[in-house]
Order: sequence, then C-alpha cells, then structure tokens
Amino acid sequence: MLWLLPRIPLYREAQPLVDFRFNTTRWSTDPKHSGASVEILYGDGDWALPSEIISRNIMFPVCAPGLAHRIREPMDVMQTDLITTHGEEHLWAEWAQSVGASEAHTRYRVDLHMAALELARLGHGVALANDLLAADLLATGQIVIPIASWIYAKDNYYLSFRETSALDEKGANFSQWLKQALAAHQEAFRATHFPGSPLP
Repeated sequence: MLWLLPRIPLYREAQPLVDFRFNTTRWSTDPKHSGASVEILYGDGDWALPSEIISRNIMFPVCAPGLAHRIREPMDVMQTDLITTHGEEHLWAEWAQSVGASEAHTRYRVDLHMAALELARLGHGVALANDLLAADLLATGQIVIPIASWIYAKDNYYLSFRETSALDEKGANFSQWLKQALAAHQEAFRATHFPGSPLP
C-alpha cells in the first residue's frame, strides 16, 4: 500500500499490456490456491512455501516534525509515547539497547504498520519503521527521523510463487522488476538517510 502501489505506474510503463490484479490479506495464503502468480510475504521466512528474500530491512524511529523538536538524544525517544505493531514489541527494547537507553513503556500497539505510521504522522508518538514503508512519508516531510540510529529487522519481504518448475512469463517479469526496484530504492534511501553506515 505504501511502497508498491505508488510505483506500479513505473511497472506499467515497462509492461503496458499486462493487467495488474492486487489482493491483500493480513495472513499469508498459498499462491497455488489463490491463483496469484506471485505473493509478497512479510516475516522471518519460516513458512512451508517456496520463497525468495527480496529485501533486507532496517528499523529506525520516526515521528511528526512537531514532536521531533523535543527529541535531542535517544532517551528523549524512550520518554515519549512509543508505538509498535503486534508481534514486534521486542524491537523497541533492541533499539534502546543499541543506543544505550533504558527501555520504556509502549503506549500504542496496533496490528498494521500503516496504522503505526499514521499515529506517528499525527504526532501521537514515535514509531519504529522500515525504509520501504516510511520512504514516501519521509520524502514529503510528513514524518522525520529524530535520531539517526537503526537496527536490523528480523522480518523481511519475500516473494513466494506457485510450486511449478518456473513462473509464468508475466510473473517472472514482475518478480524481476520488483527485485530491481527494491534494490535501487533501498540503496538510494540508505545513502540519503544513513550515509556511511554499514548497512546490509
């Protein structure tokens, strides 16, 4: 929703005759049953589906510009209202440890990254975001990175595909375009926001 859909016109420029059908689900389904050529999964890669990792994510704090003015050091982050998503509550403790700050209480727990980013954008606290989901909000100034410190994400994006000998031509073309677009995006993003950091 936040990264892929705004960039679909770029894919359509390269493949103007391909119809694009986009379905979302909170939990993974098997592509061979859903009829999808490819499925994008988010997690640790531990599932019984043929898959290929397509991103190496990092997580970093983001908040509204108005809130960022009050944040001077890592402990200031931990003393604000913290926002997390279900299943990723441990990430704030890991980030705090990486910057030498004390862990604090999480005020908001939501089930979607989009909801966490929206709470942050509205000024309700600080969320941990990855570079794909936060990129466009950062580029437009709706959110900022108050402390330029990151941790490796445990979860990444994967492509899963039908259990056949090869993807169909349309699925293969989309998969190749997606992998190239993701790699180019992440390289440019990290060079802009975390220059000189030893990122994956």
